[in-house]
Amino acid sequence: MRTTNRFFSALTAMLLLFSTITFAQDDAQPQAKYYTVTTMHWNMDMDDFDMDTWKAVEKEYLDNVTMKNEYIMSSSFYLHQISPDNSELLAVQAFSSWDAIDKAGDRNGELASEHWSDDAAGEAYFKKRGAYYSGQHSDEIYRVTPGTKYFAEAPKDGAILYVRKSHAAFPSDGSNDEFNELRDSYIENLINKNEYI
Repeated sequence: MRTTNRFFSALTAMLLLFSTITFAQDDAQPQAKYYTVTTMHWNMDMDDFDMDTWKAVEKEYLDNVTMKNEYIMSSSFYLHQISPDNSELLAVQAFSSWDAIDKAGDRNGELASEHWSDDAAGEAYFKKRGAYYSGQHSDEIYRVTPGTKYFAEAPKDGAILYVRKSHAAFPSDGSNDEFNELRDSYIENLINKNEYI
């Protein structure tokens, strides 16, 4: 029962998560099938924390590694807005296939070695980057579920990622058909008809 509950929790979270961050693409372009989500935490003991410096440090990695990695479809950071833990931030990346996730990790290493070919410069950069985060983090992989709602166009003023994790109980006399009917009704009537999502 615990595995089933986790499945439905992840499914519910994904219905909400990916209905808000997936952009419409024409049929010629591949669409994301998997997302990795790394939940990180700020280093609350860092004395000289500066948001502009953090952005510059992460932008250097984004420009020289992430954006050059052909296996990563998109990458985003989401900062805390409303949650029980204001130290949280999420790093989200989109992938076209399960294999692309593994290949992207290897490619990141290659691209980082190319950009920071001087070992001392690379060590200094990653030490500076790592100082912004605590050692606590979690890594999750999500699969896009049927019924995803896509943006007609990318939002001009940015967007807020709303992540909700729910735990569902699957009754012993329940069926997958019943679950799918309820899910489809929820997507059609609450997600697809809501112009704010």
